[in-house]
Amino acid sequence: MISDIIERYKKANGWTNEDLARLSGVPKPTIDKITSGATKNPNLETIRALAKAFGLTLDDFAEKTKPSIMDLPGILPVPKMVKKPLLGTIACGEPILAVENLDGYVDIPEDFHCDFVLRCQGDSMIGARIHDGDMVYIRLQPDVENHEIAAVIIDEESVTLKRVYRAGDHLVLMAENPSFPPIVVNGEHTARIIGKAVGFTSILS
Repeated sequence: MISDIIERYKKANGWTNEDLARLSGVPKPTIDKITSGATKNPNLETIRALAKAFGLTLDDFAEKTKPSIMDLPGILPVPKMVKKPLLGTIACGEPILAVENLDGYVDIPEDFHCDFVLRCQGDSMIGARIHDGDMVYIRLQPDVENHEIAAVIIDEESVTLKRVYRAGDHLVLMAENPSFPPIVVNGEHTARIIGKAVGFTSILS
């Protein structure tokens, strides 16, 4: 409200209504009615005179009297979105971003810097808050740091999302669910890291 704006600038300048009347040329009774809320919509000339007294242009003063949706509690700006490929079942031997693997495109926040999206299947990663149906954002890279979550191709047949650990010259792929045993890559299986998980969109959010 314009009364709140006037009170804020009065306080910032240490002014009374008498001071503002003297500096703006607006009669004090008029200012009293505005600041008390009795007059909610003063005329344009009054607003212009008050703005000038505060060292503001009419546009500046008017802008400050208009509430913005961004001033409301709980309102956040929507991030800029970009489209990234959503991968379906990965065909054996096909490059990860081959046309045969694409299952459409999804919008994700631009600042995640990922190359593609996988739709999570199953509940092996619920300990990391990744649930069945969630969209996981993957950045292409051939390796990850210890304990990071990665998309890994097992035996060149299927893609899994697991936390990666190293035990000597072996990889251990750990689920985030004690119901799932670790996958130890020690000759019985082959594993190829294709990217690091950099974010996700939960179906529960």
